[in-house]
Amino acid sequence: MHRYLSVALCLWAITTVIGAGEKVRTWTSVNGATLDARYMQTRGSAALLQKPDGKTVQISLGSLSAEDRAYVRNLALKQYGAEPPPPANYKVPIGTITPVITCRREPAWSYHLYLPSNFNLSRKWPVMFVMSPGGGQAGGLKRYVPGAEQNGWILAISVQSKNGFEQSDTAVSAMVDDVLEQQPIDTERLYASGFSGGARMAFATAEAYKKKDFAGILPCGAGGARASLWKGTDIYGLCGSNCFNRWDMACTKKTLSNEYYLWFFPGAHAWAGPVDIADGITWLNGRYLKKARLNKPLIGEKHRYVKGVLSTIGAIIDKDPERAYRLTTTLKHTGVQPYYKNDLTAYVQQLKAMPALRDYAQAEAAMHALADKYFATNVMDFRNNNCPPQLTAAAAALATQYKGLKIAETIERMGGKTQIP
Repeated sequence: MHRYLSVALCLWAITTVIGAGEKVRTWTSVNGATLDARYMQTRGSAALLQKPDGKTVQISLGSLSAEDRAYVRNLALKQYGAEPPPPANYKVPIGTITPVITCRREPAWSYHLYLPSNFNLSRKWPVMFVMSPGGGQAGGLKRYVPGAEQNGWILAISVQSKNGFEQSDTAVSAMVDDVLEQQPIDTERLYASGFSGGARMAFATAEAYKKKDFAGILPCGAGGARASLWKGTDIYGLCGSNCFNRWDMACTKKTLSNEYYLWFFPGAHAWAGPVDIADGITWLNGRYLKKARLNKPLIGEKHRYVKGVLSTIGAIIDKDPERAYRLTTTLKHTGVQPYYKNDLTAYVQQLKAMPALRDYAQAEAAMHALADKYFATNVMDFRNNNCPPQLTAAAAALATQYKGLKIAETIERMGGKTQIP
């Protein structure tokens, strides 16, 4: 006879037979104990198994071997159904940025669209609307594609919206209306993004589009908060360490009660790169999946989300442990299903064991504190108080304290002047 999994955190007999379930297989605990049983269902953080005699036992997922946890994960994904393949001959190409699409009801305005490669018609999809300060080109969406692919988001960029164009708000509103009319969009998951003046337009769009509240904003290189911005709108800001709008973005964060994460990257007034944008999209997606009431499609989506982020962490943990650490924080904040907790915990422990990462959490907190103290002052301080000596000294001291971390370069550069436009 096989030994029961005595190391389980939760194990007891239940006499009710649930159903046939899967075939009988041998289950193994992390300590090597085994049990022959068939899988029935997952209950909270435990797996319900049926023994050959018809009795059932409930076993903590955390006590199971990695192979058994993977087996339960795959069954859970199967339970909620694999997504069907993309539709053949869809009206717009899938997995590629489209040529210009003219708004049907308002042909003066147009946009480029991107449907992720797993796009299908079985459910509705999140969408991120992008605005560029110089007008939207197809290439302007390329930096967003990795994040859209990882998270399964639709993208659209307005062709006409740009700095100084008085009808930008009309052009963007027409794009939003057309995408919502032509594509299967989840109207609870509208997002706006842009760079510089496009970031300000992203804030303005989220505030002014009264037909639906926007779930999130991803501004890069500019702020633009409005008093009437919906309090439920999450914000992930991206800013160059020496961007002249770093005061603007820090002041925006300070004045809002919204959930707002501001990440600085080494550089001046420029678009963030695809990796930082992807992490912003992943953070925003996690925020929604944490707050949403999970129906069947969303449960399946959260499975794919968690599995995808864990896969990314595994791929980069040795090459870019600091980013891996931030992604584990995103997952912990989002919350993961029980059969993923061991995998997440293993990555967290692996990162904690890296000597180079010993002080990373403190370094990131110090970066945010530096921005709060010296940038969340006045939006005009890029002219009036560009780089006081106290800032330079504080940034240099922190960079020395956290020497060896990639984030130390960003912190040190934050102590330098910005180019005044």
